[in-house]
Amino acid sequence: MKPKLRLVAEYVHNNADNIYIMNSGVANSLNDATPIKDISKEIYCYNVIKAGSWDSFSGRYYEQTKVFGFTHPESVFRELADNSSAYYITSYENDAQRIKILLEEHYDITVEVNEIDADIPNAIIYSFKRDE
Repeated sequence: MKPKLRLVAEYVHNNADNIYIMNSGVANSLNDATPIKDISKEIYCYNVIKAGSWDSFSGRYYEQTKVFGFTHPESVFRELADNSSAYYITSYENDAQRIKILLEEHYDITVEVNEIDADIPNAIIYSFKRDE
């Protein structure tokens, strides 16, 4: 079941100082698809970068990573370990573990993963903190 669009959009908007890297299924609902017309322009989610979609590595993608000051635009997942204001939103429980393994195996980065209590049904928000 997909997360409730309005709740995710409001959360992201209300935490505009953060950057949200989203599983493309969740992000597509927010930025591209059907019910976005039902959400007012005031809560449009400009601080969202999709992971794993056709938008990845597009001109818009690189512009967003530049605006957000990403040091590793080639890997938004690496940014989760290096940027304390970057969070991951998904609706899949095992996504964080997959990202943790990717960071360890491909970048030799060990992270602690924490779930953020956002009280959004079917949406999980994770923070990643690099182990020192």
